[in-house]
Amino acid sequence: MDEHERWSFHLEYLKVALTLATAVIAAAAAIYVDDAKIPGGPARYWLAAGVASFVLMLVASAASLGLLSSHVALYQPPPAGAPPPASRLVWWTITCANASFVFLVLGALGLAWFFAQRTLEANGDGFERAVTLARRALPLDASKNETAALKSVALVGDAYELSFSIAPGGGAATVITDAAGRQVRLAKRP
Repeated sequence: MDEHERWSFHLEYLKVALTLATAVIAAAAAIYVDDAKIPGGPARYWLAAGVASFVLMLVASAASLGLLSSHVALYQPPPAGAPPPASRLVWWTITCANASFVFLVLGALGLAWFFAQRTLEANGDGFERAVTLARRALPLDASKNETAALKSVALVGDAYELSFSIAPGGGAATVITDAAGRQVRLAKRP
């Protein structure tokens, strides 16, 4: 087995690790762009820890891939029958690949715990869900940099009616959700 074949498994793992870490970081960026999507409570810390682990995995994988490339490029086969020479590049390559795998496991555990907490909290208070859902459904004009502040909430039959004041401009908006806070029935601005 030549040196290139010997490292093919590491190369394939590192390519997959780089792709996975980049995808998870992009998904986290999509969550953190909108304040309404950032989870509350302890789940937010598990999400942050999982994403941080994937960032460290990305760094370790990129370092290992760079070191592996340097090793393969600089490798000189030993004379027949002689043991391969010890190489600091090989040691660092393996150490960084191992660190990448450890961060993969830690990140997966962090995200799994985040999803478990979010799943257990999913049947929580309908009022909180209704407020969050209403904020997402508000018809705001991003070009005018509009923001909304909750003015009032009323339980009308089997629905929440939430009134918001819109700034700048002093407008108003009303959002009606079901009592469970899972579906928007109406979102309007007078």
